[in-house]
Amino acid sequence: ATLTPSQSWSVGMEADWANDDYTSSTLGLSETDIGAYSLDISYTPSEAWSAYAFYSNEEFDIDQNGQSIRGATRVADLTDPARATAIAWTLRAPA
Repeated sequence: ATLTPSQSWSVGMEADWANDDYTSSTLGLSETDIGAYSLDISYTPSEAWSAYAFYSNEEFDIDQNGQSIRGATRVADLTDPARATAIAWTLRAPA
């Protein structure tokens, strides 16, 4: 969703979530959860310059079944977050 509270400002937000269950899998992936959200803000007070900033976060939660040579069943649980942040600006020379 993008909100534009004024002609100079813009704010965007997004969120996603997914879940997969692999109920028929005796080895390998058994479940995955993926969640992500982001926020971005831009400010353009004139045609000469603008500024932009964003933050995003994405997390993967993975469950996996395995088996060792000795017969023991092993369950692995992996959580892997990924984050990104940036701030940028643009200054244009007058025409």
